Amino acid sequence: MLNYKGETTKKIMPLLLGGSMIGIFLLYNIVENSFLFLLGIGVFVCAFFLLNIYQLLLMMFFLAPSLMSMRMVDNQTAWFGYLMLMVAARYFLERRLSFSATPTMFFLHCIFALITILIYSQWSLGAMLFRNLVFFVFLYSLFKEDERVKQTDYQVGCINAYVIGVVVNLIVGFLYYLAKDMDIFGGLFAGIRNDRNYFSSILSMAIGLILLFLDKEKKGIKILGWTACILFLLFGGGVSQSRTFFISLIFIVLEFLIFIIKKKDILIMIISLAVGLALIIFMWPVFQSVLERFEADDVVGANGRLELWAFYISLTASSPLRAFFGNGSASYYIATGAIDAAEHNSYIQSFSTFGILGSITLVLAYIQLYKAIVNNNQKVSIMAWCPLLAALVCYAMISSLYSDQFNFAILVGFLAINVFSGKKKECDRSVLLGKQQNELIAVGRIDENSTN
Repeated sequence: MLNYKGETTKKIMPLLLGGSMIGIFLLYNIVENSFLFLLGIGVFVCAFFLLNIYQLLLMMFFLAPSLMSMRMVDNQTAWFGYLMLMVAARYFLERRLSFSATPTMFFLHCIFALITILIYSQWSLGAMLFRNLVFFVFLYSLFKEDERVKQTDYQVGCINAYVIGVVVNLIVGFLYYLAKDMDIFGGLFAGIRNDRNYFSSILSMAIGLILLFLDKEKKGIKILGWTACILFLLFGGGVSQSRTFFISLIFIVLEFLIFIIKKKDILIMIISLAVGLALIIFMWPVFQSVLERFEADDVVGANGRLELWAFYISLTASSPLRAFFGNGSASYYIATGAIDAAEHNSYIQSFSTFGILGSITLVLAYIQLYKAIVNNNQKVSIMAWCPLLAALVCYAMISSLYSDQFNFAILVGFLAINVFSGKKKECDRSVLLGKQQNELIAVGRIDENSTN
């Protein structure tokens, strides 16, 4: 069983403060009173000074799924990113700006991105780049150097906080719809002012993470609790009627099948199938609506996305300069009427915005972060990869370059791979040398006395 001890015995306070922030922002989005928004930020400031850096980071994992609710009603900017900058600044100040571990690939990405920014004079893109640079340097330094965050128990606590945050986000989403007298079953449910595909990504990832917890869990009460959370999250994904959510569940189904096979227990298999069948019967009207959406005329063109993707790919390939350094932000082409929407695909967005050089170095930067988090002694575990893969499918349907939600999905996915993948079997070097020595003695290649 996975436990969460040591420094993290103080985990209740971060969740209480984070929960109070989510509650305040729920009220703000309902009544739209600016005082409540300031009060929510004020609670974070209190937490900033009350908690140590490890508790503060734990609170950010809990808040990440609800970041879209932390926006002014008349503004699309989420404040979560700025709060994350404060956490990073405190970490470096407490360590007297020590940067002994640096993500070199992200710095290289910044060089190519700056060239793109200068070519197109898109300074707002530069602000996003700076915020992401701080985020990357912070995380890379943290997981590369800090022994506390390398502890499995702490990483389990971070994953746990994220999953609880997703469940809480779904609960307050239902409360928001009820308070605003909005139709939960209208086919557009996405929590508090969230995009359905962003919303789908956190739900499918959380379900996959819970399955990883269930794979290790032994206590019956916790198993029932986690199972109830999965059913609740599936219900939330169902009422959203998001096709992306159901496509991402392919990896969750794969994970579930591996889970059953690993257990080798007929009773668990029967119970799992019975629960799944009961869920399908209970939610059949919702499933019917989703199936009808898959039969709609816009499916062939991916709801207009194929046209968008073709435009941005063609634009990027139209000249060597654009191919290598991209086109800059899509907002320019939307404003000039060249196209009516952004890329709606995070990977095409990266290619279109920064071109080949910026995109390759960005991928390499994430690989470098992966190596900083995941122990190189870990075995490849398909089951541990499934939550991240499910989320990445969702991000193929939305533009999320440099977004906090995308970065936290990557971060939580890497932590899950590190925590839930088994370790390779190691053979002690002295035992191995002793075995080789005995074999040489047996065939007379060396004298037994010479080994003493």
